[in-house]
Formats: sequence, structure tokens, C-alpha cells
Amino acid sequence: MGAAADFDRDGYADLALDSVEDGGSSVVIFYGSATGLSGRSIALKGPGDFSFDTLAVGDFDGTAGTDVVVTGRGECWVFRDITTKPVPGTKIPVSGRTGAKISRRSVGPGGVAAARAPVVADVNGDRRSDLVLVVATPAADGEEGEDFWNAELRLGTANGLSTKAVGFGNDQVSDQHAPVAGDVDGDGRTDVIVTGPETGTITAFLGTAEGLAPGKQIRLPFTGEVKRLVVGDTDGDGKADLAAFNAYTATAVLPGGRAGLDPARARRFDKSTPGLPSAPGNDLRGFGDMASLTDVNGDGKADLIVGAPQENAPDRDRVFILPGSDSGVTIKGATTFSGAALR
Repeated sequence: MGAAADFDRDGYADLALDSVEDGGSSVVIFYGSATGLSGRSIALKGPGDFSFDTLAVGDFDGTAGTDVVVTGRGECWVFRDITTKPVPGTKIPVSGRTGAKISRRSVGPGGVAAARAPVVADVNGDRRSDLVLVVATPAADGEEGEDFWNAELRLGTANGLSTKAVGFGNDQVSDQHAPVAGDVDGDGRTDVIVTGPETGTITAFLGTAEGLAPGKQIRLPFTGEVKRLVVGDTDGDGKADLAAFNAYTATAVLPGGRAGLDPARARRFDKSTPGLPSAPGNDLRGFGDMASLTDVNGDGKADLIVGAPQENAPDRDRVFILPGSDSGVTIKGATTFSGAALR
């Protein structure tokens, strides 16, 4: 996985990628230039055989420098103020076990809290990046289940990430997919949305001056596992909207509002939606397998992009583009194309 940022502050975007090697892995930063990626690069090494699997970038102390956070094997490391030379990483301890169902006994034999899915966002509006981690805690002997899932928030400070982790979620967090972040209520603070513990649900945590407010569970207009979440402003009102996709059948778009996401105004799109462009040779069983919210036509409103792969017939894979509008995602003006059309 990778992320882009201007690490050396020369006005050109640079690219950070994880690189797997024998005996461990590293984050390699390739520097940009007026002609694209240059031949310059540096490598940020982890300890021993530590292996990264996800990374994100931010500015945790608010000094306009760029920091990289990585997770892997349940650990989390931060590399601070990267410019043109390698810097050492600092391990971020993960505690876990804040859910209401979790007794405060020791974790299971050999078990440790494991971090995954880092989300970097300014949740309290102080212009410093904050860090959200989804955390798995193995159950102790006699406790129900195998793992408990919650999340931890570390606020950015003048000295970087706070050493104090604030647990949140209270068993409202699913282990299925990474959280997403966006300002769904338009107050200038970033909000965090996670897949809920029940199928067909999400949990929204609104940003406040102190951190994240208690979560609000929202039921989506479809059943089944939530496969992916994405955010974008589909109606141009300055508030982020959420698109949720279940396993291969439907997509739901929830608009943002002054009180946060509004399930009463949610719209569902699936293969039976009236007005959906025809897709010859594709049964649309995979509708929603790939999805994104991106402004593809430059009108300032995010458009919904939905993939529909066709099993055993890649030439008949389809991509649908449902445009954003003043009222949000609409079927009017929707288009589709096949994978073969890109050749």
C-alpha cells in the first residue's frame, strides 16, 4: 500500500510505498520532480524482521512536516518529520480492551492487543493530525469469543502524538474493514465511520473539540456484510457523504447533514435500480465489488463509481459511473463501460 505527500517540501508530490524484503520490510519514499518521480529515494527501516502491511501520512505536531505511521503484525510505528534523509521509527503502544463486554483480566495465553487499519485525520480541529487505530484483543480464558474489537484515538500535540490513548467503540467496532474519515456534519472537524458489529450497520463517531463523541449506530438499507466504506461530497454542500457497499449486491449512499449522516435520506442502488444502463453479457451479480467516490467530471461533486466483475469473463466486467448532483448521487446521466473498452 502507499500514500502521497510532499515530504521534501519542494512543491512536488512524493510517493511512499511499503517494500517487503527478506528479514523485514521498509517504507520507501520516491521523490517527485517537475517531470514526475525522480531517481531519488530513501528507505525507512523497521526493527528486525518487522513487516509493514498498511501505512498513512499526517502531521501530528502541526509544524507542516510529514509523518508516516505504519502497522503490521499487530504493531504500530511512527516515523516523524521526514524530509530527505531516513529517520528512526518510534513504537506506539497499543492497549485495547475497552469494550463493555471485556472483563479487565489478562488477555488470553500469549495474547497481545493488535493494531490494524490506521486512520489519520484531524478529529478535534486543532490543525494537527490525530491517529485512530482499530485494535483486536484476544479473549482471556473463560471470556466469550476469540477476539474483541474496539478502537483507540491518540490526539496530535505540539510534541507529536499523545502518549495517552483514548479507547472508544464499546463493542461498536467490527473487525471486517478499515474505518473511513470525513467531515459529515460540516463543523470543520473530521468524523470517523466504522463498520458496525451487526451485519448491515455502521457506527459514526463525530469529531469534537475534545476528540470523538460516543458512537451512533446506523442501519443501512440493505442486509449482509458491509464490504467497504468510502466518503465524498456528492451534492457539493461542503459535508461529506458516505457510500457503503455490501458483499456484491447493493450500494447505499447516506448524505451528511448538520447532525451527521442522515439514514432517512439514504439511497440504495443495485442491479435492479430503474434507469441503470444495460450491461450486455454481465449478470451484475458482482455489482458493488469495487467502488469509489470521485469527481470524474470536474463539477465539484463526487460521482459514485461501482464495479461489477463477471466471473470467468473478464472482458464483460463493467464499471458504472453514477454522477453527483445538487441532490446527491443520481441515476440520471449514469454511464457504463466494459474492461474490453479500455484496451
